[in-house]
Amino acid sequence: MSKESKRKSKVSPYALATIIAMSIMFLRVIFEIAVINPSLLENLFLPLIAMFGVGMFFSFYFLKKKEKKFNAKEIDFRQPFALGQALKFGFFFLLLLLVSRMGQIIFGSLGIYGASILSGLTNVDAITLSMSSLSKDGEIAPVVASTSILFAAISNTLVKRGIAFFMGSKKFGKTIVGIFTLILIIGLGIL
Repeated sequence: MSKESKRKSKVSPYALATIIAMSIMFLRVIFEIAVINPSLLENLFLPLIAMFGVGMFFSFYFLKKKEKKFNAKEIDFRQPFALGQALKFGFFFLLLLLVSRMGQIIFGSLGIYGASILSGLTNVDAITLSMSSLSKDGEIAPVVASTSILFAAISNTLVKRGIAFFMGSKKFGKTIVGIFTLILIIGLGIL
C-alpha cells in the first residue's frame, strides 16, 4: 500500500486498507490465543481489543471520507493462502520455537523477549502461536508468553509504521504514523 500511495494522489483508500489490515492483526492474535491458550487473554484481551477498536474507528473515518471515488480494483491485493506462503510460515514457526527455546535456555525470559521482538519485525502469528503453545505446555510462564506476544505486536506495528513513512507518499506516511502511534499509546495505556 505504501508504494501504491506514492503512485496515486489518493490517500484514503490506501490508508483504509492499511489500517484495516493492522486492526485485523490484533483481532487475529486474540483468536489465535483463544484457540491455543485462552488463559493468556486475561492480560491481553483489553489492550488488543482496544487497539483493534481504535483502528476500526479510523477505518470507518477513511471509509466515509469524501475523496474522489476510487475503484477497489486499483489496489493490488495478493493471494494470502498460497502454498509458498504456508510453507514459509511453517518454517518460520518451527524456527521461532527453536530460537525461543534456545533464547530461554541461554538468556532466560530476556532471550524470549528478544526473539519475540525480532519475530514481530516480520510476523506476529508465528510468535503468538509458539508462545501460547509453550505457555500451555508449562514450558514458559504465562506472563512471559503474554509479554512476548505484546512485544511482537508492538514491534510489528512499529515496522509497518516505518514502512508507511519511508516508502509511502508524505501524506500517507504522516497519516499512518499518527494513527499507529495512537493505537500503540492506547493499547499500552490499558495495560
